[in-house]
Amino acid sequence: MGRSRSANPYAAARGHLIRAVAALAVGPDDLRARLPRVAPLLRRIRPADLPGVLRDDWRWVLAQLTQRPPRLRGRPVAWVTLVDARVATMRTARRVQVAQRIVYVAERVRTIAGAE
Repeated sequence: MGRSRSANPYAAARGHLIRAVAALAVGPDDLRARLPRVAPLLRRIRPADLPGVLRDDWRWVLAQLTQRPPRLRGRPVAWVTLVDARVATMRTARRVQVAQRIVYVAERVRTIAGAE
């Protein structure tokens, strides 16, 4: 006997997204500190875990969090992870765009999952 599969193929991704959105929404810090904290939840979600219409959006989110190494000016700074480094070098507007896209994907997954 194999494991029973959920009737909803997006249930796991939905759970990770719900927790990520909650972590982004509350906390004493700004997005610069909150985005790296939700990165472990986000990395658990592969584009294949999402409905086809959201995969490009999800690839964009992951690329924004990991696409380039940090640009250092002045004395070197040590960061714990690539995501920490990337988020630290993002402009505030870009961090807001990333957070908004995470919320958008989460809402769409909730809507699509509820319709199935």
